[in-house]
Amino acid sequence: MNLSLFSGLILIFMGMFRLGFITFYFSESFFSGFTSGAAVHIATSQMPALLGIHVKRYSGAFKIVYTYKDIFKNITSVNLATLVISIICIIILCVVKECINERFKHKLKIPIPTELIIVIVATLVSFLSNLKEVFDVDVVGTIPNTIPAPVLPDMTDVPLYLGDCFVVAILIFSNTIAMAKICAKKHNYELNDNQEIYAYGICNFASSFFKCFPSAVAPPRSMILSSMNAKTTISGLFSALLMLLVIVAISELFYSLPKAALASIILVALKGLFVQMSDARRYWMINKYDFIIWLCTITSVVFIDIDFGLGIGLAVSLLTIVFQSQRASALRLMKYNSNFRNIRGIKKLFSLSPIKIFVYKSSIFFANAEIFRKKLYSSTVNPRKFMKLLNKKYENTPTEGGNDSAPKRTGLPLQKISTVTTENGLNNNNQPDSVFSSVSFEESSSSNHLYSNQADFDAGNFLNKESVFVGLPPPEHVLSLTSIDTLDSLDTVDSGFDEISNPKQLLAEYKRTRVIILDMACVNYIDASGTNLLVHVHKEYSKLGIRLLLSGLSERVHVTMKHSAAFDVIPKDDVFPDLADAMAFAEELVVQPSEPAQTTPTRSVSFTDEEAVEESYVVHL
Repeated sequence: MNLSLFSGLILIFMGMFRLGFITFYFSESFFSGFTSGAAVHIATSQMPALLGIHVKRYSGAFKIVYTYKDIFKNITSVNLATLVISIICIIILCVVKECINERFKHKLKIPIPTELIIVIVATLVSFLSNLKEVFDVDVVGTIPNTIPAPVLPDMTDVPLYLGDCFVVAILIFSNTIAMAKICAKKHNYELNDNQEIYAYGICNFASSFFKCFPSAVAPPRSMILSSMNAKTTISGLFSALLMLLVIVAISELFYSLPKAALASIILVALKGLFVQMSDARRYWMINKYDFIIWLCTITSVVFIDIDFGLGIGLAVSLLTIVFQSQRASALRLMKYNSNFRNIRGIKKLFSLSPIKIFVYKSSIFFANAEIFRKKLYSSTVNPRKFMKLLNKKYENTPTEGGNDSAPKRTGLPLQKISTVTTENGLNNNNQPDSVFSSVSFEESSSSNHLYSNQADFDAGNFLNKESVFVGLPPPEHVLSLTSIDTLDSLDTVDSGFDEISNPKQLLAEYKRTRVIILDMACVNYIDASGTNLLVHVHKEYSKLGIRLLLSGLSERVHVTMKHSAAFDVIPKDDVFPDLADAMAFAEELVVQPSEPAQTTPTRSVSFTDEEAVEESYVVHL
């Protein structure tokens, strides 16, 4: 009765605070693992009655382990008569259910009530054979034939079972909602989760004063009533009258009913939950996260306890959400034959385009912001490594007459790479000793060469060409390609370019990037950490003269970035409604003439202390 009382109170409070949404976090794999684990506990509790032995009842963690330990210790004390009754009842129940009711369910108007037949026959056999006295078979005994008067529940030792009450309340609500959704879909009506919580909360709270067990949905009876188009709770009146008749007038007839028969009925009723364990293979094939949830839930429920298993299963479910957000898909696209293709899917095509497209298929928030940054840098250009390289070159550059001899940019609209690395990693002179000794910029008086090579670029035939034109000249902060002599000039190679096998081609790609398009069409949420990250990524690329464009921002993301003052740093002209618009703008940037640099940079491109701060709270510290 106390379980009913506190389970009802918990459900009522859940309804008051509109907590019906919590069932959204209960995955199918969690329910499968939890119910299958609970079935193991229920079956274990029936084992002593099936075998005719007596063992100590345990509670708390690892109780199922201690229970089976006692069962095996007393296995030599099995009552053979009880065991025979159990085997016969189980065989009859399985044969009738599977071979008759299930096989001929379309021909039978009502299924054969096997459980009722078993109860009646077992009671008659036990009474006529006097099984209790002759074979020492445990029977049900005296059943009270009066309705108990309402009493106040006993409040002692409440902390010992309060956790169980919470588990019972969650199971009542979740199983009820699962069945209610089926009926709502079948009969085309809307389901109010909070109303269901209130209904079962009040029902359990009121029945607790009459020493009732916690009440929940009965799937078989619900489906029968649904098939009969029952509309109101009056449909339960017949069941209530029948139960009242059993309690008042018929209860004495079940005195000789063997407990083994009841235990057999319960065990066979759990067959579906045991068969449900085979879902493990399906979850493994569908999604490894589902399998992990199922495995952790059923293992903790079986070997620890039901309430612990519920908490562990929910915790693992929530953790998988976090892990999936941190392992979101990130890929780099390129424009290929008027379409956007994943660069990894184009095996022999190495993009000479100065435009890089990065797609991130997840929200950007505090938990995965740094992961987003790493994937962006590894898939496009890592500005931090590049700035480190630039600072080393400036430190090692000799000066004459107080002026740095850093190379200057030309002001021409196009530059021509007269020699590029071939597929074999050799330059035109078959000299593999240096990457950039074979790469030089030459002046070009017109942009016609760019378009003459476009067909070769689209066809993927440019790798063996001797000349390739790149429309956008290097920004003023970037050293010319001819100023870097060897591969050792770069400390490490980004792993994000592992689809490019030749390191010489890799460095050429690394230096060639002029525009990065960040496609955020799949980003439906961003928080303060995410907006701060975008702002500082924009600053880092700006330091290198790389233009960062944003495309596909949802209204929610746009509003968040606006309120966080991100557009004070990121120009709104660099934000586009979709990827096609951003690509068109980027292509114009690449081919348009650029103004010559007024002065050659002679200072480091590092950030100041104020510029390096990404989180505002650090300033207050």
